Amino acid sequence: MKISPAQVIKERIESGQALLIVLLGMAVVLTLVLSIVSRSVTDVSITKKDEDSLRAFSAAEAGIEQMLVGGPTTSEFPESNSSFTGSVTDIGGQNYYNMVNNYASGEVGLVWFVSHDTNGNIKCDGQNPCINPSGKSLNMCWGTNLGSTPAIEISLFYDTTRKALTSDFSDVKIARATFDSNASRRNENFFGQASETNCTFTIGPTYRFTSGYKSFLTDLGLPAGCNQEGCLLFARIKIFYNSAPDGIGVALDSGTFPAQAIKVTSSGFSGEATRKVEAIQTFDEFLQIFDNAVFSNSGDLSK
Repeated sequence: MKISPAQVIKERIESGQALLIVLLGMAVVLTLVLSIVSRSVTDVSITKKDEDSLRAFSAAEAGIEQMLVGGPTTSEFPESNSSFTGSVTDIGGQNYYNMVNNYASGEVGLVWFVSHDTNGNIKCDGQNPCINPSGKSLNMCWGTNLGSTPAIEISLFYDTTRKALTSDFSDVKIARATFDSNASRRNENFFGQASETNCTFTIGPTYRFTSGYKSFLTDLGLPAGCNQEGCLLFARIKIFYNSAPDGIGVALDSGTFPAQAIKVTSSGFSGEATRKVEAIQTFDEFLQIFDNAVFSNSGDLSK
């Protein structure tokens, strides 16, 4: 049977169309496959990065826990293919101290004037210097938030017998002073006068209120017998009238503060992930319930 040229051309066109459809179908399938493979590779990569991040964070936290109990500042964890490296530094050692927290109205911050040994016990010697308040003055600064006018109360804990250095706190006494820049409020609360003047240290925030430098012995109520290291123990500073948590800072006119706390920094590593964790540990302090005493001059107290 003889095939006409027109029929040959028609068959060739149909064959070309079929081939084009097959190629287009293969292209679509290949695109889908590549998309799925790419998505899978991306998901695997993200999952690995997430796992590495979690391992690195866990390693950093483990480092914090180890260093807080006196452990090494670097270690590896082969079971999780992670490691950490860290450091422990003192907070303090300057002539000023910005307290590590902000305090709501009625809350209390603590400042140490004596050193602590490696076991956390208070100590005064050549390796652990303490502050002799004789001839020294303290400046208290507070309030970084606008919209409120806070006041402060400072309670100085001291022991002229220095028995507290041997963990005998039976002779510890308290001297108190108060400061408020609000004149109308002072007519009611009888606080001492403060100044609404910016107060700044070498590093830290700008405080809005200051007591000015006050002598430990003549202005803040310490007795003349508190004239040696180990007599002035610590101070509690309470803030009032602030509408939001606010900062407190203190400065000496001479000398430097002993360590107030320790800062532990730990960086964890796993794969390409790095995570950093910081923690601040303050020294043990007395319960605030012991700041006040209940007494009766008419016989025994009864509950």
